[in-house]
Amino acid sequence: MKKYLATTLLIISPLFCAETWDYLTNNLIQGSLLNTVITLNDGTVKRGEIVFVNSNNLQLKFATKTINIERTQIAQIIIEKESKALFGVGIGMILGGTMGLMQKDNVDNTFLKLMSGTVEYGTFFMLFGYYIGYLYGIDVIIIP
Repeated sequence: MKKYLATTLLIISPLFCAETWDYLTNNLIQGSLLNTVITLNDGTVKRGEIVFVNSNNLQLKFATKTINIERTQIAQIIIEKESKALFGVGIGMILGGTMGLMQKDNVDNTFLKLMSGTVEYGTFFMLFGYYIGYLYGIDVIIIP
């Protein structure tokens, strides 16, 4: 069962990254468009921060210049996010380790039995936290 669940999650994870042009207008307010890579139809790649978006164009700021790019010129926009996998691993280890220490099925709670439960739960939640952090930090690809 666990094998099939992990395989299913790995297969569907790329489906979480495709967005539309509306994603830009909704997330511009939050300031999450700092690391953006725009590929134009002619193959030119522009990097920078998106500072303004409307229905027909956007403004990209890089270095000291701000340029306007028409929506029809854009082939692909990639918003690079910072990975949250390490944060997820830490939270998963803390939660899983705590759950392992709190298990009550051991009658003679010896140190080795407590540690084995802690390692089992900690490993499972660490992997789960890694995957959730990976999904949270995956790059967003927009094809207008």
